[in-house]
Formats: sequence, structure tokens, C-alpha cells
Amino acid sequence: MQRFGDLHLGSTRPDFWGLRIGINKFINRTFAAILPAWNPLNKYNTGIIPKGTSIKFGIIGPQGLKYPGGSLQFIVKSDDVVNVKTKHLKPKCK
Repeated sequence: MQRFGDLHLGSTRPDFWGLRIGINKFINRTFAAILPAWNPLNKYNTGIIPKGTSIKFGIIGPQGLKYPGGSLQFIVKSDDVVNVKTKHLKPKCK
């Protein structure tokens, strides 16, 4: 699984995790419908949701024509995700 941004550890608030599709910003903005105003995509987390973990899941909805979504998302407490690895991504120079 993957997630961009901070993890809400020690919170009752669940986080949105998605299928591991990599760090490509175009792919994540398009198929995970992550708007730039929501997330700069500079903190990349990966992990595994163990068998038996309580989750909710669904298809990521569109956020306008530019961000159609369509990938799967999983709503789960980040405390329940194991083998979490975080990578800080450097912004590309223009």
C-alpha cells in the first residue's frame, strides 16, 4: 500500500491508503485524484495492511476532469499498517 503525506499515528482518525503505484506525480494526481492544494506529494509512505485488519475500501472518485481518479483506496488506521517505510521526495527543479 502507499500513502502520500503525514500518518495520523495514535489517532482515532483513519488515513486513506492506496494501491502501490509508485512516486510518479502525474500518475498519482491522475489516478489517485490528489489535488496539488491537498498534498505536494513530497512524503511517500509504503506499508502492508495485515490480514484480518478492519478496513473500508472503494474506488477513488474524480476531482474534476483533470483528476479522474479510478484507483482503489483503503481507509485504515495507520497504526494498523505494518512495515511502514517513509521516503522524503525532493522537488524537481524546473
